[in-house]
Amino acid sequence: MTTTQQLRARGLAHLGLWSAYPGRTHPGRLRWVPAVVGLALVLVAWFAVTATGAVDPLYLPGPLDVAARMAEQARLGIAWRYLAPTLAAALAGAAIALAVALPLGVAVSHSRLLAAVLEPVIAFSQTVPLVAVAPLLVLWIGYGTVPIAVLCAIVAFFPMVTTTIVGLRGLDMRVIEHSLLDGAGVWQRLWHIELPMAAPA
Repeated sequence: MTTTQQLRARGLAHLGLWSAYPGRTHPGRLRWVPAVVGLALVLVAWFAVTATGAVDPLYLPGPLDVAARMAEQARLGIAWRYLAPTLAAALAGAAIALAVALPLGVAVSHSRLLAAVLEPVIAFSQTVPLVAVAPLLVLWIGYGTVPIAVLCAIVAFFPMVTTTIVGLRGLDMRVIEHSLLDGAGVWQRLWHIELPMAAPA
């Protein structure tokens, strides 16, 4: 265990928030259970609605029909032909959003001046519907991979920067103070204590 890991473990263990001993089970590992249960309930409801014939299959095909169609397109290579460029554009947009949102969120969470200036802008920007933004991107940039990447970056940016700010502001200051007493520097504290603790947010 490195010095920074020891600082983080000692600070969290001191407050009873985290086990300082490796191998201990953390309750956060079970956070995926509600998501899986929710997904299963959605699939069951989807199957039940389509099986009764209450909805025209033209508008809502059943999950088995969708799976069969996806398998057929994958076998013929149709899906992969369009999936690869779309996925690449989406990943590029997410990477751009992360590269901008993470340092901006850190800066805003640590600076009252930046928070006063940028938080109203961030809050207002989230009220703009993406349906209105997409046509403008087509007019300004045109069709292709670039508009998709830009749209994905816009979609991902605001949740990323907001959760970064909220997560860092919600940290227990006793942990931060304890790390300062143990001699942790600014970057050491940010990368090994603040960001890992804010990640679940």
